[in-house]
Amino acid sequence: MPRNQIAPPRNPKSTKRIIWIDYAKIIGLYLVIFAHCYNSEGKDASNIIRTLIYGFHMPLFFMISGMLWKKRDSLKEAIQKNFLSLFIPWLIFNVIIATIFAFTKHNGNLLESLLVIPKNVYHGLDGPAHSSWFILVLFAIRTLYDIVAQYKLEKLAVIVALLVSTADAFCNTILGKYFIPRRFFIASIVIGFTFFGLGKILFHLYNKIETKRFILILLSMGCIIMSCLITSINGKISTSSAYMGKSPLLFYLNAILGSSGIIFLSKFFNNPKLNRAASTISNASIAIVLVHPFFVEIAKYVKNEFITSKILMFILYFFSSILIYIVCVGVYQVTSKKIPWIWGKINKNKPN
Repeated sequence: MPRNQIAPPRNPKSTKRIIWIDYAKIIGLYLVIFAHCYNSEGKDASNIIRTLIYGFHMPLFFMISGMLWKKRDSLKEAIQKNFLSLFIPWLIFNVIIATIFAFTKHNGNLLESLLVIPKNVYHGLDGPAHSSWFILVLFAIRTLYDIVAQYKLEKLAVIVALLVSTADAFCNTILGKYFIPRRFFIASIVIGFTFFGLGKILFHLYNKIETKRFILILLSMGCIIMSCLITSINGKISTSSAYMGKSPLLFYLNAILGSSGIIFLSKFFNNPKLNRAASTISNASIAIVLVHPFFVEIAKYVKNEFITSKILMFILYFFSSILIYIVCVGVYQVTSKKIPWIWGKINKNKPN
């Protein structure tokens, strides 16, 4: 094999693991942390950076989740797995944060603070644990996909979800209102389901692309540049609010191009010497999603207190995002060994 050609994906633990997916998750999660550091709602540089990343980063994770989907032996087993690995961590972290808020924001009223969780779900808003909406929506999507897969209707369901979400966006453009409810994240679930299915459908195409590194980097940069250009036209989007910007067609095109750019980049970074570490970091994905907002607030506090320059702010957020990433992985490593049940893990070796 030529020196500059990518070696087939390998992993010392399992030959079945697709290592470039680990790298795609790692890159995508860094972008999540970096984007969340920018909280500006104005039209300055910070908002531009966040807007560009938001154009594709959530669709990327729904696509990756679809790529990793496997049909279980039974629907009961599938739903139980989803409940343990997604719903339980979502609930635990929201209860923890709500309890903290009870004594910091709600004058010690624990019941009032806990009631925020179901109220926010009803209104389609994020819970006390910021960014946790993705975990809840993914739980619903995977469960729905497991159900339609039992009847071999996955592709039809994806097409229907695509058409319905697109029609919903056009309805808002023409009539000024949506017909898909935003309550219970229903609209976000429909959009996420589309990308989940697209990830499953496109997985084999992405997986077959094995080419020289310089071609991969050209493909990656080309897709990302086109994604940025489309974002400049389509404007700010929000997957959690099911807002597609000016055009649903541009939204879907942008999301696929941006996601493809990250996937090509992940194949470029594929390095057998780093695969074990990449797998370890990738396994901590859910912890990174749920834990990082706490440390992001610390980075914002430092910026607000000591930094006014946008260049220094960029440097702070760039390196603090790396540090936050490392800390979150460490939190997962410790808690998954000491209290694995918070991540929905059950010790199967425990005697009956």
